[in-house]
Amino acid sequence: RARARLPSASVSLFGHGPTRPGAATLERLAGALGLPVRFFARRPRPAASAVPDPFFRSLRSTSAADRRRSRALAGLVHELALELEQHVTLPDLDLPRVRRPRSLEDIEGIAETVRDELGIGQGPVPNVVQAIERRGIVTARFRVDAGKVDAFSVPYEDRPVIVLGADKGLRDRSRFDAAHEF
Repeated sequence: RARARLPSASVSLFGHGPTRPGAATLERLAGALGLPVRFFARRPRPAASAVPDPFFRSLRSTSAADRRRSRALAGLVHELALELEQHVTLPDLDLPRVRRPRSLEDIEGIAETVRDELGIGQGPVPNVVQAIERRGIVTARFRVDAGKVDAFSVPYEDRPVIVLGADKGLRDRSRFDAAHEF
């Protein structure tokens, strides 16, 4: 809004439907967001079902605004993945089904079963993101610009999305975040 030099009320009306921006306003919005004007002309994909709630590690420490922004970014990643599927073959979604653990020992047994099903065995996983993507989950990495959000996931039924923050640039933390979100 600020980069496009538009009033908040106008942007809100554009986003919620009753008002459409004129050509000059659309050019300013596109320029401010670094998107082509045609991005705004496409029809949204009909929703197959309700958008699932993202999983954040701690909702208390994540502001509502950061959660909304993160959810919107994941929605764009999801739409991009569905659009890409029209042109390339992505791996089928193939996730192990596990029961809810009842004890610490239960968790360890379930983890072992999942590792076996994923074919990653014992010890360090050479490439966590690659192991996730081979199972049909889409991963993305970008600056989430939210101090309390390192990573999060959205369990879309057709193509789950994991977003890894690129803000901190710590490789070991990123591996942990990817494994945790999976």
